[in-house]
Amino acid sequence: MTRLLLFQFLSSALLCFAQPPSPKPLEQWIEKEIPLAEKYLLQNVSPPEGLPGAIVASPSKANPNYFYNWVRDSAITVKAILFQYEHSQSPQLKNKYLNLLKDIVQFNSLIQVEAQEKGQGLGEPLFYVTGTLFQGPWGRPQNDGPATRALEFIHFAHILLKNGQENYVRQTLYDGQLPTHSVIKRDLEYISHHWLDLTYDPWEEVRGHHFYTELLIRKALIEGANLATKLNDPGAAAWYLSQAQ
Repeated sequence: MTRLLLFQFLSSALLCFAQPPSPKPLEQWIEKEIPLAEKYLLQNVSPPEGLPGAIVASPSKANPNYFYNWVRDSAITVKAILFQYEHSQSPQLKNKYLNLLKDIVQFNSLIQVEAQEKGQGLGEPLFYVTGTLFQGPWGRPQNDGPATRALEFIHFAHILLKNGQENYVRQTLYDGQLPTHSVIKRDLEYISHHWLDLTYDPWEEVRGHHFYTELLIRKALIEGANLATKLNDPGAAAWYLSQAQ
């Protein structure tokens, strides 16, 4: 049996080397898939039933119902939209993505306040598309959510600063004040004071200390310190770095 398996392995290997190279089917598939992926991703942003800037994890409303805005999932979606915004060559598309990102920022500002007032803090994992906090039984907190959101909005802030939109950055993304009314600083203040807390993992199953979550928090604090320094908030920058260390 061992000789037979070895023969089959060697025969397959030789056959692979004997054939001419394929025309890279994976790359061809990716090229065709990109516009489809973008189309379906954008269909989940600002659904008709919800507020502008809400992002549903899935259009499915039953078996399972994923028609919620998860902080983690929406932040990962922001990463994809940011990539399109940054690399688009069309002024019309660039403006479309910019307006979409600003809607998402506004929605996240709303749910941050909702989480602080009605929940257990910014580790609240999911919201209805109307911006209302989901208060049913769930694994909370999930502190990778605010860390991921902070990272993507920090990226957005740097892009806007390069494009001369400092006023929007200072007023909406990072105001350098305490108490703060800006989305990035809210998240940075939360994770810098709660990184030692027990939290649920991305699969929402285990409550504990998770390497993935702590790695994201550390990265967000370091990048947050960099942004704080750039925006003349040295005290906050020092605090974020001390917690990252």
